[in-house]
Amino acid sequence: MPKKEAKNLLLDYLYCLLSESLKNNAVGSQNKRITVETIKNAKVKVPITKENEFDVSKQKEIVEKYQCINELRDFIKLEKQKIDDLVINIEEEKNSLNQKIMIGKVFNLSIGTNSSKFTKYFINKHQGDVPVYSASQDENSINYGFIQDNLPGIKYFENCLT
Repeated sequence: MPKKEAKNLLLDYLYCLLSESLKNNAVGSQNKRITVETIKNAKVKVPITKENEFDVSKQKEIVEKYQCINELRDFIKLEKQKIDDLVINIEEEKNSLNQKIMIGKVFNLSIGTNSSKFTKYFINKHQGDVPVYSASQDENSINYGFIQDNLPGIKYFENCLT
């Protein structure tokens, strides 16, 4: 039961804030639980008015934002599941014959690439429409950028494995 001091404190607002923070403080390996003591000692920031009272309109605004975020999370979760369901495993295709091949037998991987002068500085200096890729363990830093076409001394590759 809310105490008298909780006047103008929206339960929906508290729920939004506490649901995240208490989830992080839950204990137990299989059945997560929260102690009454943890709940008693939980602290949340509550917007106030100039008169030092709980600001109901600000609380409602924040609740709406939390609800919007949760709806987006649910939507993203469903879309991610759709994407995961689209993954096709060739071996599971019943009407398909297949054979394992070595990539080195169908692609010539011995062709040398451009020299070490191919730096980010060089690419930025010669910006264009041709994509430049690099080997990297970080999938987000494979693409260096785009350079001009037909630069002298630069090897350009088509129909290649990237």
